Amino acid sequence: MKKRQFQATRFGIAAISLAAMIGTAQADITWNGLGSGRLGYVGRDGMAEGFDEDFNVISGNFTLFLDGNRNLGKGYRAGFGCVTVATTASGAMAGFANGTLPVTHAWHDVFAGQEDFGSNADGGIGGGFGSYGNLVGDDKGVLCNDEVKVYLGTPYGSFAVGHLINPLRAIYDNATVDPYYTNEHVYYQSVDIRGNALRYGHAIEDFTIDLQLNAPSSGTLANENNEKNGLALTGLFTYTLDDHQFGLGFGAFDAAWAGNKFVAHDGAGAHDSALGAYYRGSFGPVGFAVSALNGVIENLSDEGGDLRNISDVNVKLTYPTGKWNFIAIVGMEKEEADFRGYGTPFTFKEEGVSVARADIERLNIDLWAQYDMGKGVKSYLRFNRLEKEWTSPDDSSLKAEAEAFTLETGVMVAF
Repeated sequence: MKKRQFQATRFGIAAISLAAMIGTAQADITWNGLGSGRLGYVGRDGMAEGFDEDFNVISGNFTLFLDGNRNLGKGYRAGFGCVTVATTASGAMAGFANGTLPVTHAWHDVFAGQEDFGSNADGGIGGGFGSYGNLVGDDKGVLCNDEVKVYLGTPYGSFAVGHLINPLRAIYDNATVDPYYTNEHVYYQSVDIRGNALRYGHAIEDFTIDLQLNAPSSGTLANENNEKNGLALTGLFTYTLDDHQFGLGFGAFDAAWAGNKFVAHDGAGAHDSALGAYYRGSFGPVGFAVSALNGVIENLSDEGGDLRNISDVNVKLTYPTGKWNFIAIVGMEKEEADFRGYGTPFTFKEEGVSVARADIERLNIDLWAQYDMGKGVKSYLRFNRLEKEWTSPDDSSLKAEAEAFTLETGVMVAF
């Protein structure tokens, strides 16, 4: 009941603010969004017994960005922002659903590398087209379920308060994200701390800075036994030179790892650190971008060390010609998971052997051919292949591999 009341209150506040701004002559309301529908064929290999069958998939996504602001004069502007998302699993991720993997984890399959978060909300909704907030462990709801903020712009920078995505996700968004804003895998697995935050941003000529301080709004990030106060500081610095942009991001955390995304645990980890960078530019007609991010979650058992150490590198090439745009994204990721001190949670199904440590390698190949139909509408063809390999330093004989690929066609509508 309390959660429903909170959702209704948040909806009401946003609606009242929107109505007030519409009725004010000096207020500006802007909105834009992206919707898509897609039909695909998914093939799988190497999954758990009984899950290598191919299947057809119908999927899509919807994203709405809403901004209302008022000019206060003398370089000051106040407003609010709201992002709403509903989605299903993207591309080959749909092949890695709950229970299909050749490796499991006692807490949850996500630690073995589950991808299809869309089919795992609230114990399994079957990949339905649902609230993004429901899918990634945020507060549920149909409005502002991804991000909501109130901000003040000044000549000295902008200040925002709200439920904010931290600047580290822009390492992907500014460089190598695909047209559906997915595959930000390391970000969501290791550094996506969601809660109330204060953010400062400022641009000085070709340089920009974004700093964000998260504090717990529910207490889940604070941990008395392990002396974690629930704070997280993240930042991103960028420099733009003509058609080239460089970015450097960092994260410093003193927050318990709440594990509220797809997992239940008992105070096993804490957010530790993050470091990432990106480059985006163009060379003639070819666009080129690369991003890299590392996130570390500390092991709080007596064994110490890193519970999860995850890194990825993504490369993106684009080639627009006429009404066509060809896109290629290749991403490589590696995770070293060390659960010593918490038993042997990783189980290799075929061998029936459980271990405390596992290394996971992930290769993602994503190829697009988009055709501009005009008025914000694009049709496309897509091939996406996702491959994973699991090994363990505890037993060199253990090895499992699984892959999924998709061929799909769809329509994207920008408005």
